[in-house]
Amino acid sequence: MGTAGLRHRIRMRGTGFVVLCDPPREWVDIAVAGLWLGGWVYWGGRTVVDIVAAWPPSPSQAAQSAVWAALCVVVAWLLAWQLAGREELEFTATELVHRCRAAGVGRTRRFRLDRVRGFRAVPREHPLLKKRTPMAPPGLGRGHGVIAFDHDGRTVQVGAGLRDADARAIVAEVTRRFPRLAEP
Repeated sequence: MGTAGLRHRIRMRGTGFVVLCDPPREWVDIAVAGLWLGGWVYWGGRTVVDIVAAWPPSPSQAAQSAVWAALCVVVAWLLAWQLAGREELEFTATELVHRCRAAGVGRTRRFRLDRVRGFRAVPREHPLLKKRTPMAPPGLGRGHGVIAFDHDGRTVQVGAGLRDADARAIVAEVTRRFPRLAEP
């Protein structure tokens, strides 16, 4: 039920429905992160060879290798999010489930539907993100998407890969099906 050119689709699931949000795919970010990761893995591999040749490693070499490996994992996951990440909003009679996954790894948050208020589209807060989507996935903290709602006194934002037109279309469909969610 999504519209052509938008980054979402709406599917029926059981007695509710799911909003599937496509990954943001910011190609410049993907290229830069891919090149960075390639160089990082290459130089990290050379460092590991040097460490193995001079076994046992010094504490600074061990710390450097641990930081190097951790950053590789973070950047690899960011790339996975950009290429194949998916955000889902599932609406049932009793809850709103927000899933954010990339390469089988992610986070699921559940919100009681009777505690959700003020379901709305919001503009991107930072001027640099007005025409771009963030590279990092949502789901950490309150989020950074273009759809917001209040749950138990805190604001949650979802839809990081969506454009403003997507947010407006999703909010219209959700509040048509669940008018109470639009109430402040």
